[in-house]
Amino acid sequence: MNTPLLFLPASQEKEPARSIPDHRILTAKKIIEENRCHKLLVRDVARQSGLTMRDLQKGFKQMEGMTMNKYQTFVRMKRAVELLLQENKLSVYKIGLQIGFDEESSFTAAFKKIFQLTPFQYRKKHLK
Repeated sequence: MNTPLLFLPASQEKEPARSIPDHRILTAKKIIEENRCHKLLVRDVARQSGLTMRDLQKGFKQMEGMTMNKYQTFVRMKRAVELLLQENKLSVYKIGLQIGFDEESSFTAAFKKIFQLTPFQYRKKHLK
């Protein structure tokens, strides 16, 4: 007796794993780093780096272990820390503006979410 071949319906077929070119993700990272004072949209970065939004997100997850938006926040906060520690006369509000936050409260909340300290507390702790 012949066993019938089983086929998955088209919607359940597995896509072959497709490799996302590293150079495209590196291009996206460069775009983010060069525009760290702006909130970038995934679709815009994807278009500029020659990827679909899905591939950009997947590539970031594979290469960086985080989404593009989290990477963008990381880059912005890294710059904020540099400014907090180098420019100790620069207000928290002005630092927030320099990295793309319109409101000091939004910047402070995002910073505290990552560092568990407000920018002011972080500066005070690390500039002893």
